[in-house]
Amino acid sequence: TNTNKKQRDNKPFIDLRQPSMWPFIRHAAAALVGRRTTAFHHHYVAIRTVAHARTQQCLASAAPITVWTRHSRQTSTRMLSCGTIHRNSALSTPLASLDRVAVDRDGMVDLELVSSAMHGAGVPDVDVSMRELYHHCFSHSIDEHSRKSILNRTQVKTFLSLVQQRIDRVPLQYLVGSWDFRWLTLAMCPPVLIPRPETEEFVSHINQWLNHGHVHKHGQETLPASVPCVAAHKDGLGDPEQGSAQECEGTERRAAVRFLEVGSGTGAISLSLVSENPGVYGYAVDVDMTAVHLTTQNAQKLKLNHRIQVQHIGVDDRGSESLQAVFGADNKVDFLVSNPPYLTKAEMASLQPELEFESSLALQGGDDGLDVVWQILQVAPAIVKCHGMIWLEVGVDHCTDIKRHCDARDDLMFLKSLPDQYGVKRFAMIQVVKEAK
Repeated sequence: TNTNKKQRDNKPFIDLRQPSMWPFIRHAAAALVGRRTTAFHHHYVAIRTVAHARTQQCLASAAPITVWTRHSRQTSTRMLSCGTIHRNSALSTPLASLDRVAVDRDGMVDLELVSSAMHGAGVPDVDVSMRELYHHCFSHSIDEHSRKSILNRTQVKTFLSLVQQRIDRVPLQYLVGSWDFRWLTLAMCPPVLIPRPETEEFVSHINQWLNHGHVHKHGQETLPASVPCVAAHKDGLGDPEQGSAQECEGTERRAAVRFLEVGSGTGAISLSLVSENPGVYGYAVDVDMTAVHLTTQNAQKLKLNHRIQVQHIGVDDRGSESLQAVFGADNKVDFLVSNPPYLTKAEMASLQPELEFESSLALQGGDDGLDVVWQILQVAPAIVKCHGMIWLEVGVDHCTDIKRHCDARDDLMFLKSLPDQYGVKRFAMIQVVKEAK
């Protein structure tokens, strides 16, 4: 090659013909995937790009880099035309182009190239996305992917379509259509809020409280004889660790416990509570009709619909009247649980791309992130029994504001805040100490 001519371009020059440089070729190809080569200059292709994020750490210059590499039929990555990709730019790869570049003549998918395309687009947890999308589309795991794998062409197109959507930052849970939450597998669909790992810890705290029997001394109902005294799981009966249902013959039947979840979403909290606690019945409400349908669907799928009722009600002024009409007077619940929207308006302006696909109704809590929390605490004494409990999952530092609010009232007592798995105290435990007039 005419090295002197290249040096006159006054641009950094890297010769990628060396085997040690092949990873750079792969990342550059992934970054520019879809831009087909239209000209070869004596079997050479110029690719102007900035390296993948990992390669950037080794480069001092922020200017575009001119890369020269020999075009060879043996090269696993197909050569691409000239183009410039800037640092930290969001990439959007046309599906048809991804299909041409990532699939060889034998129909095999180049998983490394697909993974690199995700990395180049800034997709978080690429390994998890690859594993889940691959398993969702094919009959075997990604660990079994090899030249001997038989891949249906339709399945390959579906896989690459989902990959493209993931590159466009559609949440993985929406793409695969379901996700695990504690012992349950729940259906997911946009724009219903996707349950977070912290909420699993939230349920654990409530379970510990229930298992210590604090709530039962306030129960007024008798557990129906038709309900087995076991923890329901998936098929409606059976301890998830035991795997079978066991009747509690000859044992004293405890009073039934009734709770209300405000903002059910997928039903993750309500369905986990009723599936893991015997004799617990739930009511779930949500202002989003899509969430109401999804909670109902998950309850039916898990055969828990006889333990939970779902209604389309909010907690604003109009909704609070509906809640009081349903749960007021002699029909109050033993405790209320909610993971309300708690992001501030400022936080909403700087969301990661995935959260833009989720409903703002489930995310935004007003200027301070506490608008819905105040609505819940306002109506709670009218629908929760005296000495009943209010459980809230809120944002960082919100517990301090909630405690100050409760201290100024004579009908609520802030008991304590509990930590999530990262040690952040974001679960508020509040007691109703005076019935609403």
